[in-house]
Amino acid sequence: MINNIKKYLHKLYFEIIYFHELMLIRSYCSSYKISSYTIYSDLSVDITSNNGFVNVDFSKIPFKINAFYGDIASSNTKSFENYPKYVYGSLLHNNCCQLTSLIGSPIEIHGSFNLDRCNISSLDGSPRKITGNFDLERNVLSELKGCPKYVGGDFNIEKNRVTTLHELNTDIGGRLLISNNYLPYEMQQYKRFNHIISKEYLMYKLWMSDGTFNKGRFEFFKNDFD
Repeated sequence: MINNIKKYLHKLYFEIIYFHELMLIRSYCSSYKISSYTIYSDLSVDITSNNGFVNVDFSKIPFKINAFYGDIASSNTKSFENYPKYVYGSLLHNNCCQLTSLIGSPIEIHGSFNLDRCNISSLDGSPRKITGNFDLERNVLSELKGCPKYVGGDFNIEKNRVTTLHELNTDIGGRLLISNNYLPYEMQQYKRFNHIISKEYLMYKLWMSDGTFNKGRFEFFKNDFD
């Protein structure tokens, strides 16, 4: 009898906590005028109809977002803590000078991911799929380890500190923009390279397995595209 009462009280306690969290989510969505959303049994949320979030601090949102439909824009983001796993829109995070890492960013972005003039030093934590452009111009990248598997538009790493493309294995639908980096002299002098799509670049395997730049292959590459 006593054990049954304990079990009942234990269950009741968690039901009260669950109901409290549920009301908190609904109150938060109401305050941001989010009218269309789905709450799952684990209290994570899909926001399915929204005009977009501007300068929202996701680290202070009291629930996990699975999918977000709309654009997310901010110029003061410090981290991607608590960000949605899937974004059906674009992330516009230019000029976030305190943003140094992509850890916690969405798994997939069905739109563009703009990070111009931030302080990103590594691609670890990058989304695995970006259907639009991936703009990392004017950051502090030195290598491309951790790059996405797919970028549907342009992959822009201009004006960084990249010394090698050895780790680049991204399927890029648009252009690979690499000017104003610390790449090998021969590559910097070949102005057309910045307009060659990545699939053509990857086909020539311009870096050896040990990361050394293959000058001979690069000459073949230039001869074929000149």
